[in-house]
Amino acid sequence: MSAWMRWLLTGVASLAVFGLFVWLGELVLPWDRPERIGTGAGAGAVAAGVLVA
Repeated sequence: MSAWMRWLLTGVASLAVFGLFVWLGELVLPWDRPERIGTGAGAGAVAAGVLVA
């Protein structure tokens, strides 16, 4: 597999992980909507960063 394909798959996977965390935050957390989305986005950004690293 070439390097650009690995980076493409890493980018797609990080976007999927980010979206999953935002969706789960919206679904599970009991707070108001802005706090749920903000918390999900923060956790998703950390998880996507770990995936890329």
